Parts: sequence; structure tokens; C-alpha cells
Amino acid sequence: MQVSSRMSRRPITVTPESSLRYACNLMAKNDVRHLPVVKARELVGIITERDILSATARAGGTLSSLERPVADYMTASVITVSPETYVEKAARLFRKHHIAGLPVLRGKRLVGIITESDVIEALIEVASQHDRRARIELTIPRKPELFHRICQIVLDRGGRLLRAERHLRLHDSGLDVVLTIAAPAFDRILENIEACGYEIDLVVYES
Repeated sequence: MQVSSRMSRRPITVTPESSLRYACNLMAKNDVRHLPVVKARELVGIITERDILSATARAGGTLSSLERPVADYMTASVITVSPETYVEKAARLFRKHHIAGLPVLRGKRLVGIITESDVIEALIEVASQHDRRARIELTIPRKPELFHRICQIVLDRGGRLLRAERHLRLHDSGLDVVLTIAAPAFDRILENIEACGYEIDLVVYES
């Protein structure tokens, strides 16, 4: 899974000249903790909720510090990723650098932002999807190539074959096929099997 599938594509941004007060209000209004700082459509830094809290603490808690420009407190050396970066790599960057937001760049242009929460949700979703299993039973003509074709449909649609059995029918020329699979999208696999002309007799979903 790539970052492009989980990032926010229209990140809320500020300029280096924006005040900390303005950045703080934007964060509160939009329920975000990170704001990319852009100039002439290029990323020049990032300001976080922690940066703003640190700035006010150093000023003795006075609100006058909030009138200072973002440029005085932003992080200029920003760790970034591209839309093609894998989510797993983004997760490692969060852990390695103790950060919670990564601007997404295509070349020098900001095209999104992905947060630690986005990555955690993505990894949980992937884990739960691949933990789901199902047993599919169907009958096909007694031709080995058809059995292999059905197995290939499962693989082509993102499924994993955990077990594949075929049993000769005694009273006709058919094969009973039993497949145990794990997949993120069972419906798509079933639809493709049926679209190829095979009738599914039974589907049993396992937890």
C-alpha cells in the first residue's frame, strides 16, 4: 500500500510570514497538529502544535509570542515522502525520527500530508483484512486446466490460497473444488469466478 492511498490530498498550509496565532487557530479549526509551511508553492518547513506550545513556554506563557512569524519556530529540515512511498516505510520514519506527520512531495511540490494516525489505521486495516478467511466450494468440469484457472483468479485478485482441494465426483464427469483463501476483498474474487462461468455452491466465512 502506497502513501498516495492514505494521505490527505489537500493539506492545510501556512506561509513563513503567517503568525503563530494564525497557525494555532488553523490547527484548532481543522483539528490538525501539523501545518506544512510553503512559499511559492514549495515546501520550506513544517510547524507543529508542539512548536507553538514550546514558543509560548519560552516566552513565559505570554500571548505576545503568538504574533511572531511561523518562520521563527518552524522546522526547516523536513523529512518527507513521495506518493509512491510504501506506508510501511512511512511508519518506520515516524518511529525513527519521533515525528507524527510527513509532508508528501512530488518533486518539490507539496501534494499531501500523511500522519501517524493515517498509517496506523492503514496497517490495522491491512492486518484485519488478511486475517479474514473463507472456504469456497464449487463444481467444475473434470479438466485440470480449469482448476488451475480458478486458482489463478484468486491470486490475480489479491487472494492467498491456503488450501486447494479437488475431488472426483462418482456419478458424473465433474470435479468438486474446495478452496480455502485469505483475501482483502472476497466479493471481487467471487464475482470474477462467476464471471468466468463457474457457479459457486457454498461460501463459508471464517473469523
